[in-house]
Amino acid sequence: MTTGCAENFTTHLAETAAAVLVELDQGATAARILEAAGAWRADSPRSAAEESQVTAATARLHTAPGPRRYEEESALGLGLTPDEVLALLTDTAEDLSGS
Repeated sequence: MTTGCAENFTTHLAETAAAVLVELDQGATAARILEAAGAWRADSPRSAAEESQVTAATARLHTAPGPRRYEEESALGLGLTPDEVLALLTDTAEDLSGS
């Protein structure tokens, strides 16, 4: 993925969604999304606020399901496209809403 304005914005939205999912105890999905978004970011650094948010979410993921589970779920996020992440978010939203 190239790192233009739209791609950076998409990456930021995915990382923010992952942070919210951590708060909703959806750690597996959050770990996958964080891994995917990290790969999209490539050589575009996070802002200080973004870094703080991602660091906090990752730290919580390491303690909640544990480091091994986090690594397993992260591996499943490798290579996910923005469309695949959107589908994952849609499925998770439907599950959370009971739809």
